[in-house]
Amino acid sequence: MDGFPQDAAFPGPQRFPLSSLPEDLHEAFDDPGAIEGQGTITTLRQYLRAAALPACLRFGQRPIGICPMFLTPWPENPEMKRPLGTRVLQKAVTLDKWDFSRNARRYIDELPELMIRVAHSGSLKIPADAIAELDKDEVERYSRIDGLDDLLEMLQTTLLSTIAECIRLIERMQRSASLYDSLKFARATSLCTAHHARWDILAMRDVAFDRMTLAIIVVPPWELSLNAFRRFAAPRDFPGNLLDSMPSNPADLISDKLWAVVHDACHERGRYFVVTNYTHWAFGRFAQGWNVAHITEPIEARMIELESKGVNYAADNGVTVIESLLYWIQLARGAIPL
Repeated sequence: MDGFPQDAAFPGPQRFPLSSLPEDLHEAFDDPGAIEGQGTITTLRQYLRAAALPACLRFGQRPIGICPMFLTPWPENPEMKRPLGTRVLQKAVTLDKWDFSRNARRYIDELPELMIRVAHSGSLKIPADAIAELDKDEVERYSRIDGLDDLLEMLQTTLLSTIAECIRLIERMQRSASLYDSLKFARATSLCTAHHARWDILAMRDVAFDRMTLAIIVVPPWELSLNAFRRFAAPRDFPGNLLDSMPSNPADLISDKLWAVVHDACHERGRYFVVTNYTHWAFGRFAQGWNVAHITEPIEARMIELESKGVNYAADNGVTVIESLLYWIQLARGAIPL
């Protein structure tokens, strides 16, 4: 589509010694001291375009994106009920995915032409087709994403740490800088607790301003099917203090509960949020007053198979989930205008 780069705009990376580059480019590298080593040399934009999430397995054999035949019903969690008027969210509105994609694509395409070196020992942890492959230890680790804790740890140490490193490179930030600590995500379960909760929360905090920048609500795909995710992200109203009273409604129980979680995690803390079941991602923000939330429909993530090294090319929205996440975090940080 017009405005979106074609595949030819992203030539393949080349492998050659870093020492062959001009000295004035050395400081742009992930590991500028290792100029004599061999590595995959590419640009940050090319890496982001090719990067994909590992196609993790449960119990060493079952792709985590395949839902069980019978999903365990979510508990009603009466402890999540609140006095009427506590949760002020009244409406969820769908963000146009093409507007979202165009804006994210524009941000990525306007990034500086940073040369980077991608290696297994480096700080860019996400595999990328023809640039960075999974090693045996990573394949073994990603084959055992058996529970929510495993999924959260994987997201923190692989995806989110890589996004932080990309921002550090873009902004020429020292790892020792206090601002770098504000790029890290930590578990924030206490923002919305419930008995036998099927979700958990990762939060990025701005240390300097003592505020939350963005919250990621994570629900494993074996607890949140794509159909349920789409129902959650669909436009709707929340009449009559619905999110406070939490009436028993099997058809919308998951949607109601997730919107209550999003509200509690973000209200008067930070306007930007992401909801994911790992295979799909939705990007959202609250309007002034917190009574309206704008959210994209779930966007499919590109996946790299653990053994075959093949890439599952997700439906093309003009921008990948990883590029979208970088863009959304930069918006939430105030690093770029809305």
